[in-house]
Amino acid sequence: MFGSIVEITQEGRHIAVHKGLLVIKDGSNECGRVPLDTVEAVILTAKQTTLSRPVMAALAQHNVLIVVCDNKFMPVSITAPYAVHFEAGKRMRAQAKAAAPLCKRIWKNIIQEKLRNQAQVLRYHQRQCPTVGKIELLAKAVRSGDTTNKEGQSARLYWRALIGPSFIRDPEREDCNILFNYAYTVLRTAVARSLLGAGLHPALSVYHSHRLNAFALADDAMEPLRPLADHLVLLTMRSTPSQSLSPEVKRSLAALLIQEVLFEKTTTPLYQALHHMAQSLAQTYLGGKICIKFPQLMLPEVTY
Repeated sequence: MFGSIVEITQEGRHIAVHKGLLVIKDGSNECGRVPLDTVEAVILTAKQTTLSRPVMAALAQHNVLIVVCDNKFMPVSITAPYAVHFEAGKRMRAQAKAAAPLCKRIWKNIIQEKLRNQAQVLRYHQRQCPTVGKIELLAKAVRSGDTTNKEGQSARLYWRALIGPSFIRDPEREDCNILFNYAYTVLRTAVARSLLGAGLHPALSVYHSHRLNAFALADDAMEPLRPLADHLVLLTMRSTPSQSLSPEVKRSLAALLIQEVLFEKTTTPLYQALHHMAQSLAQTYLGGKICIKFPQLMLPEVTY
């Protein structure tokens, strides 16, 4: 399956590569194998996993990210290929030289798309919810650079309406927040891979600017797709009441990458649409004018 995520959860596993296949072993026993060309990322959540330098080189050659997570399933390290696009130097220079007004307009587009998608997800899960209209109005009112923080205003409305008035979106909480953490990790990893594939530097952000964040641009670019991850988390919570990250729940959330979306009126899996989105962002930097395009959510129409 294309767009796959390989997660190592069991202790003592060894990662190898053989004839174009990613092979997972437990001692001398083989646990599974996946074609390297289909892998988006390898996520390490086990405390002890081994892999060699040649394996890391093979993963880099296939543009596969290696993600190390903490005990709350938040990524603390991402190992990425140095360069995977023939115009990487040209594109990174354009990215680094991008003027502040252009970055602010990009951020405006990102936040407007995020808020529109929040409204769509909320409309699907909470029918006849008055908050939907409020978020749609906030989306229309976003200014360049989101200087009036419509994103924050929407977030407060969105989470209370979507989950409940007592819910707080906090990555440190060990409740259903861990499901959102995991879904966002999958999304962030796929977005980072797409940006690298488009020849962009993941640390040169539009908005997120923490000096220790080497993937700040991925955090920027994934914002419009967070509501799709939220949608999948809610569907998973309804089918599996437990809030623990069982293997079944992880598989359900990792399926985010193969969710069908619309990109320029064509139905495509999310992981493919992310690559097109990253290319459009690169063209925005190169041309100095907004031409970024986003995947469109495909949620069933709600009738009242």
